[in-house]
Amino acid sequence: MASRHGSSLPSKCLSLKFIVYFCALTLGFGSTDAWTGICFGEDAWNIPGRAEVVEKFRDLGITHVRLYHTYEATLEAFAGSGIQLTVGITNEDFVNALSTVGSARNWVNTYIVGHGDSNIVAVTVGNEVFSSAVDNVKNALLPSMQNLREALNQAGKSGIKVTTAHAFDVVTNTFPPSSGQFADTGRMQPLVNWLASVGSDFICNIYPYFTYVNSNGQITLQYGRLESGSVTDSNNGKIYTNLLAQQLDAVYAALGRLGQGNMRVVVGEIGWPTSGGTATDTNNARIHNQNLVNLARGRTPLKPNWEIQAYIFAMFDENQKDAGLEQSWGLYNPTNFDAKYTINFGNPPTLINRITPGMRLTSGQFVYSNNEVYRLNMQPDCNLVLYHIGVGPLWASKTQGSATDCYMELQHDGNAVVYGGGVARWASGTWGRNDGAHYIEVQDDGNTVMYNEANQAIWHTNTRGR
Repeated sequence: MASRHGSSLPSKCLSLKFIVYFCALTLGFGSTDAWTGICFGEDAWNIPGRAEVVEKFRDLGITHVRLYHTYEATLEAFAGSGIQLTVGITNEDFVNALSTVGSARNWVNTYIVGHGDSNIVAVTVGNEVFSSAVDNVKNALLPSMQNLREALNQAGKSGIKVTTAHAFDVVTNTFPPSSGQFADTGRMQPLVNWLASVGSDFICNIYPYFTYVNSNGQITLQYGRLESGSVTDSNNGKIYTNLLAQQLDAVYAALGRLGQGNMRVVVGEIGWPTSGGTATDTNNARIHNQNLVNLARGRTPLKPNWEIQAYIFAMFDENQKDAGLEQSWGLYNPTNFDAKYTINFGNPPTLINRITPGMRLTSGQFVYSNNEVYRLNMQPDCNLVLYHIGVGPLWASKTQGSATDCYMELQHDGNAVVYGGGVARWASGTWGRNDGAHYIEVQDDGNTVMYNEANQAIWHTNTRGR
């Protein structure tokens, strides 16, 4: 984790209108390349047994883990688990270990070929090199990555990706996000060109927490926790409902300026500390990280067809790091393996664009259109809202603030009703028609329509083409 985290602040104070963007994992997507993994740092003397840790990952349903080292015992523990590993070689080690193809081949034979039963899918050469390392290490980064790529190819491991992880501060002019550009284009241009040529991802460690804390009140806690907000990019009119999407799009904009706008950005680290600083407690950490898991099934306005891939930092508190904030990012206390708070890494079921009789949308749940451009969302503030993703709300039940723990149900009598506190807060007025079972469809044309059994439209949001 870097000591510097680039700014994502507007040039002047914003008045944030709250539009809740809080997806749930129980409704949503079908086949997907979205995932939320976790960083497993080992800078602590009290880490539990590695086999026990791997079993916990499997219990939690975690499919992707980022390691910062290639410790023998850790790699052995992951053997046969099926968990996809991104392993690292440190800034202190890679310059010598990967200085030639021959030395890189020795490293590959020891740590990759020697652990063939561990599902290693990528290697990160260094961490935040362009932000924290001295010039000779920065200059050695790309040649080292190229040597490692060749060594992996020679070892028959061409499917393992080679990349590096950057701090967010490699990007400047991050607000509005479409203005994002890289600070050191001289080093970054050849690196991203090479990444594109070998099919590797751009990994960026992004911490909304630090941007929120350093914003001097310009960013709300809700926006920083990825919970709610409305910020407009003045260059293109795109609307952002959480800080991570805003920061990701600044990175995508910077890549686009170097001619690599089609390169995927993976969030290499993201998290929220539980002590040692401003707004550090388990409640804020839980809300942020749960929203991150939920948002992984979402999109950003600049990349509406790409779901989010991210690693939460981190699995454990690490007591060998600097005292204070640096020691308190973990989901678990390693001494007794107790969860400091819990989040749900669950897997969503098949994409649906249709609500059928008896189905409920509870607080935070949503349904997408088949083209995943429109979303009908039952918000935690009790408002049922239809969104054009990246544009804004198109229609709402106007029931915000009327109750808590609300839900929308398509009743078997044909009426769609928003309930809160046991009271009907809104209804479609389509009950008692005696025209068979009704269903609601979120359509690709922007309209949400209720049909009867004869497929005749009997209610709609009147938002076609918007």
